[in-house]
Amino acid sequence: MRTQFGQPLTKFQAVRHKLVEMYAATQLAESLVFQAADTLDRLGLNAETFQAVRAAFSYASRQGRRVGKEAVQLHGAIGTMDEVPIGHAFARLVAISQSCGGAAMQEREYAAGAMSLGDTSSLWAF
Repeated sequence: MRTQFGQPLTKFQAVRHKLVEMYAATQLAESLVFQAADTLDRLGLNAETFQAVRAAFSYASRQGRRVGKEAVQLHGAIGTMDEVPIGHAFARLVAISQSCGGAAMQEREYAAGAMSLGDTSSLWAF
């Protein structure tokens, strides 16, 4: 266990708050992915399903990168070394995100889909 100033890092309130924020972001991303999967199960392939998938992908991609960067930062310089799994997980997350066009592309597609459906009420989130 890493220590600083003679006590474990988990004792520091700032670290605890950061971990809670990271956990909340991952839980919301997971919920959006489950909602997109449920929409696919209920409605099949249609415009609403594509919108749900785009929204989930965009949020999960952006928050995943943020959480990954913060996890590497919390690990310090050791988080970038090849021997530490967090660096590999972050690199894999970035590669998967970019292989699907990235969050920005999904957000553009989401906005175009909302405009074509005539439903602009959900665009405030982006």
